[in-house]
Amino acid sequence: MRTYLPGKLLILLVLAGVVLFSCKKIELERIPFVVTSTPQNINDTYFDAYGIISDIGDGNVGEYGFCYSSTKNIPVIEDNINCKTKPVGSVASTGGFDSRISSLSSNTTYYIRAYMEYGSGVVYGSVLNFKTAGGTPTPNPRWFDYYLTDAVTGIGRTNGGNFDATIRIPAADIAQFTGFRVAKVGFYAWDPDPAITYYITTWEGGLTGTVLKEYQQITGVTSYAWNEFSFTTNIPVNTGLDLWFGVWIVDQPQGIFPVGADSGPVMEPFYSDVYSVDDGTTWISMSQEYGIDRNWNIKGYVTNLKGEEYELGSTGIRPVNRPVFVHGMPINPQVTESNNINRNK
Repeated sequence: MRTYLPGKLLILLVLAGVVLFSCKKIELERIPFVVTSTPQNINDTYFDAYGIISDIGDGNVGEYGFCYSSTKNIPVIEDNINCKTKPVGSVASTGGFDSRISSLSSNTTYYIRAYMEYGSGVVYGSVLNFKTAGGTPTPNPRWFDYYLTDAVTGIGRTNGGNFDATIRIPAADIAQFTGFRVAKVGFYAWDPDPAITYYITTWEGGLTGTVLKEYQQITGVTSYAWNEFSFTTNIPVNTGLDLWFGVWIVDQPQGIFPVGADSGPVMEPFYSDVYSVDDGTTWISMSQEYGIDRNWNIKGYVTNLKGEEYELGSTGIRPVNRPVFVHGMPINPQVTESNNINRNK
């Protein structure tokens, strides 16, 4: 004898079986989230990249950093031919991260985005783009601490005459200013004397074979104070050559000490204390030759096409007062003196 179940009851039992035997637990994965922030300090060969990890998901995260390219507008870390990767860390937590990315090409558009690896893949932030600077020197001030204090003494020739007081900036330090021009020279004038004729000078090259690029007579020199004078000609800064700034003293009377020097000690012999009495044929370090352990109070300026100025040779212009104790420091006269003022440029 067959027993038949009502139709509705049969349907309910079938549905229950489907639910019991086919339903499985579904694992949901919470994906991490990373943000690409606006690049900063964009230079001709580097920039600062910034990102934010706003969510680490389930915590199974690994390396994070930046992926960038100049040829692919959607960079990915798997493409190591067209794209470059700059890892920042390997243990991620929420918060910001950053890194300086260098060795870039100037005047070039780059595409960048933040990335973060996690258990089953990689997440990226939005793609941003920017353009590096055009290869010209960047408007960041640069100076060398060749004098430690404002002048505490004056230096001159014991028996009077002519001499050059100069500072010398190494070629490696001046290289970033290639394409700029020499703008002006500043120096601390010491003893006053109307008989002296002053010239500002700029040279280039090493200790031998130095080339005088320009010299220019100046008037209105204020004693016991800083003086600044601009060149009236266009003097380019050249690559691979030391750059010199100085003052040429002509017809210094005996007993007068016209150029200021600091309290010492000398910073760089043959750089911060260079001296000549033969129109630059021979350069002398005052500390090495005469034991004068001081630096010239001399500084030089270069400018770019925009007219922005960069100070070379000092820590900056500082308020100056004449010291209470004023004295002169004579230069040893045991050097051949030259009175020739007809210089060959």
